[in-house]
Amino acid sequence: EDQVWYFFCRLDYKYKNSKRASRATESGYWKVTGKPRFILARDSGDQIGVKKTLVFFYRARGDIKPISTQWVIHEYKAAELLPDQVGLLLFAYAVVNGLF
Repeated sequence: EDQVWYFFCRLDYKYKNSKRASRATESGYWKVTGKPRFILARDSGDQIGVKKTLVFFYRARGDIKPISTQWVIHEYKAAELLPDQVGLLLFAYAVVNGLF
């Protein structure tokens, strides 16, 4: 049985005055794949958020080209946030067959 973990995280920006997200880690980076999908309210059909699919790319020591992994994470961003919620994202990570 697959498990899904949900967690919140503050968005880190690539540059100080930039809107570009930095999804880099010590061992690789998360890359957006596919098109962002709009999340619509059931009752009104208004856009209430955006869902992005990210895949992890591993950078092995000495390798120039990153290696794509099977790790997938979904990033959710609300369309409207309160001032203290700016930059806050919800992530969903599916643990498949107990593997990370």
